[in-house]
Amino acid sequence: MLGGCRTGFETIETGDIIVVNDGGSRRDVDGAPAPDASGNEGQPPRMLLNEVDLGRVVGANALYLFNEGAGNYIYDHSQVGEFLDLSILDPAIEPEFVWRPGALDLSTALDLIIRSDEMPSKLVDPCVANQAFTVEAWVHPATEQDGPARIVTVSAGSEVRNFTLGQGGQSGDRTSYSARIRTRRTDPNGTPDIITNADTAIRELRHVVLRGAVVGEDLGYELFVDGADAGSGLREGGLDPWSATPNRLALANEHDADRRWRGTFHLVAIYCRALDNTEVTQNFNAGADPELNL
Repeated sequence: MLGGCRTGFETIETGDIIVVNDGGSRRDVDGAPAPDASGNEGQPPRMLLNEVDLGRVVGANALYLFNEGAGNYIYDHSQVGEFLDLSILDPAIEPEFVWRPGALDLSTALDLIIRSDEMPSKLVDPCVANQAFTVEAWVHPATEQDGPARIVTVSAGSEVRNFTLGQGGQSGDRTSYSARIRTRRTDPNGTPDIITNADTAIRELRHVVLRGAVVGEDLGYELFVDGADAGSGLREGGLDPWSATPNRLALANEHDADRRWRGTFHLVAIYCRALDNTEVTQNFNAGADPELNL
């Protein structure tokens, strides 16, 4: 069973699933009414799923399963700190996203962005303290993309960030996964890009992991695609420049809305430590939609 229910909520335990219910309307962790970007009243209740029962490595600082099935919010299922929920901000008259079982389809999105309303302190402060992080995503690209197109980013815009996991790069290769990591020795944009081999970001469901850890004075980083090493190296400097403000966590686009990513999200997780190879394999084996198997 999951423990540690949030103050101000009634918890209804059903097997290994906990439904958090405040009497009908969704609320933030502090009990204040949560804003809804679209005025959608059909947001389902939060259902907390046990990472152990999901077969996943325990201790994610943020975990998004995309199992809401409706609404404009994506719930944080982690059991670390306060919830860091995400809002789907879609300026189109007709929604540019489609909920699917255990997934959110953004294959036709143009200007949509998914981002946190709050500062991502729970993703920044512990990572800086530990000088380590892991970003994980189960995604299905809809097309070849460049930019890099943002899959997961903690950034303030197209020129300032802590890290980014994306697709494509500035070199013109549209079928690679890419990353940017800011350190004490890089520019604020975290360049140069880190690129996997070509033909890894193809139109198939893939498990993509970026991890980094500082040893001595340098950051060692590694990218995995479907559990296999897809590139590694060293970057000078530590993670000391990382900041929770003005940066925000965002998916599928950059905050200035010019680096959109098209495809389907199944899972996103962020850890403030570097998962080892066995743990990367464990999360890969758990699958893209582990909650559907409960």
